[in-house]
Amino acid sequence: MLYICLKYILLIMSETLRRELIDKNLMLQFFISSKYRFYRHLIMIVFIGLAIYYSKPEYPEANETISQIIALLLFLVLVYTNMYVLVPRLLFKNKYAAYFLSVIVVISISGIIDLIYKFIYDEGVRLDPNKEYLSFLPLSFTIIVFVSASAAIKLFQRWMLDTQLITELEQANANAELEQLKNQINPHFLFNMLNNANVLTKKDPEKASQVLIKLSDLLRYQLYDSAREKVLLTSDIHFLEDFLNLEKVRRDNFDFFIGPKNS
Repeated sequence: MLYICLKYILLIMSETLRRELIDKNLMLQFFISSKYRFYRHLIMIVFIGLAIYYSKPEYPEANETISQIIALLLFLVLVYTNMYVLVPRLLFKNKYAAYFLSVIVVISISGIIDLIYKFIYDEGVRLDPNKEYLSFLPLSFTIIVFVSASAAIKLFQRWMLDTQLITELEQANANAELEQLKNQINPHFLFNMLNNANVLTKKDPEKASQVLIKLSDLLRYQLYDSAREKVLLTSDIHFLEDFLNLEKVRRDNFDFFIGPKNS
């Protein structure tokens, strides 16, 4: 029972700190919150467009604008296919070999599409293999960078959501343990505390008065505050402090420490 008290104190303190950090970290919210989804996709599209626009091929093409538009569409298809098809269906399910094989296939298909476009655009003129090989190398590298970045984003989002879910489950478990702790304050506990207070009235009247005050606060919280849907965090901490202080009266070798409260 004492372990439950201490565990709950540590959990509510860590939960408060975690929420403060997440609320203050706008960059973190930007990556995981659904309300920023539109802006995330917009920034990603603009970033890919700028990367394509400022990437100068070694062999300039006659109609560079059309090539860049087609390249942008191709990259968007690759990135979104990776983020919403390959990563969820393969990488998240620990099918690493299938995932990397799929990425290789995607890169190969991209190269084939690039060659087909150039063949059609050049009206069937025979392409120079050395020239096309050299031009495909930076394209492959760029594809790998964007595919890796998109996979990293999804993995980061998955990790944060899993962390948030684990924290919520721990919080729910701690709340259940706290309710169990409250239910353990039964007539037997009250009888023991009143008996201890009766003994203390003869030995240490001031300490007996403190015990009765804390017992009164404990009962007031159990009868009124605990029945509410929401209570202040300080009320929960105060309840645990009162309970532990009463346990300290009953036990000779028992001590505890709760860190200073922030004002």
